[in-house]
Amino acid sequence: MPTVYTTVAQGRVLQAVVLVIDGLGWVNLKEYAAAAPQLCTLRGKRITTVAPSTTAAAITTITTGKLPAEHGLLGYQILNPATDRITQTLKEWDEITDLRAWQRCHTVFEMAKQRGISCTVFARPAHRSSGFTRAVLSGANYHGAQTINERFAQLTTALRQRHPGIYYLYVDELDKAGHSEGVGSPLWLKRLRQVDQAVADLLPALPSDCALVLTADHGMINLGQHQHRYLEDLRVLPENTRIAGEARHRHLYLPDPEAATAVAAELQRLEGGNCWVGTRKQWLATGVYGDCTAYPQNANRVGDVVLVPRKRLAYLSHSNPGEAQLQGFHGGLDDDELGIPLLFAGEHLY
Repeated sequence: MPTVYTTVAQGRVLQAVVLVIDGLGWVNLKEYAAAAPQLCTLRGKRITTVAPSTTAAAITTITTGKLPAEHGLLGYQILNPATDRITQTLKEWDEITDLRAWQRCHTVFEMAKQRGISCTVFARPAHRSSGFTRAVLSGANYHGAQTINERFAQLTTALRQRHPGIYYLYVDELDKAGHSEGVGSPLWLKRLRQVDQAVADLLPALPSDCALVLTADHGMINLGQHQHRYLEDLRVLPENTRIAGEARHRHLYLPDPEAATAVAAELQRLEGGNCWVGTRKQWLATGVYGDCTAYPQNANRVGDVVLVPRKRLAYLSHSNPGEAQLQGFHGGLDDDELGIPLLFAGEHLY
């Protein structure tokens, strides 16, 4: 989004529209192109999302232009060193008294507001006052609409008023369908068709000096029960290990962090080519999360041991039986999870 902001700030376009379709991977889109004929006619390319390939990390990168090691939301569930609690980064913000200490970077919307550029968000009403919204969408005016069609209708009306600015629309229905029913399921295809039709209806209404970009936070893969592995059953983790992250990107916080090297080595020995396992220091050294030099405190949010599947497996915990009911997963480093679309219409942004 920094490029979007710059394009508007320089007066190259009057209005810029950013559509974020949660869970729409590049491979997912190509595999089910018949359900999205309009999206497939847009010019664009495949780009790579962040690691972990999960919503909190990726959406924050979209709205700040910073990688997870900088903004600090390094997973679905991570340790908050200030409270010594595992925190779910999308929802559990009640104990976060200083939003900027938890999500450390200013948003593009805040930068735009300082320049007098109006920013408007269209998303679900229930998300309006959440801590995550206040941390990653700060600086924008929030318009709540329950359905996909209602959000796009609000966007179309706003564009017709010809106010210069950035317009951000978020769709989470596709991701929800993927998790509950699976990619390619009837419900997932219904949601994809809804998005495609909404975009098809929007395009004729785009003013000539308006640019549109469509992207996603991550892709998704389907995993069956036979692809589930339970971390406790490996009998490696010390008692009272806190299992966080998610099934495709695990942060493991040990009661004795000094045991991390030994635990990582034993997990790797047992699982072999099934996964990548390493200590916090090893994972940070890869740069996969970005560079936390500017915010070294963020390093302590990464697990003492991190485990990421190499194969199509879900590493579950008996402490969270609900996760085993999911059909669609993301968070890992599979190409179907990392590859996302970057599609364009109207004036050129890039």
